[in-house]
Amino acid sequence: MEAAGLSNCDLGTGYARDIKFRAFLQCDSATNVLAHYEEQSFTLENALAHENPWVALANDFSELYEIEHSITLSGEDEQEVRKSLLQLLRTQVSEWKAFSGRTALDRRLIVA
Repeated sequence: MEAAGLSNCDLGTGYARDIKFRAFLQCDSATNVLAHYEEQSFTLENALAHENPWVALANDFSELYEIEHSITLSGEDEQEVRKSLLQLLRTQVSEWKAFSGRTALDRRLIVA
């Protein structure tokens, strides 16, 4: 919602725990989820910066080959599929890095 500029449409009232709420008290499971997203974003960002990002990503996420194969079966061009998937992953990294909920992870790490 934030990435789409629709933060005002997400009041956070429908969540059992809203990680964007300043007084949010994290439990270990919430911290683990946030840390997992952070680690995944770091891995994706490093692979995307590689000379051959597709190969670097496929080494870490072999399921990309399955996705690529499934899409190309419908007649899509392999290079266009790869280009689109790489763009999707770049967008994922940039949206995660801009997500205000990451501050909850930062607060947890400072306390630790």
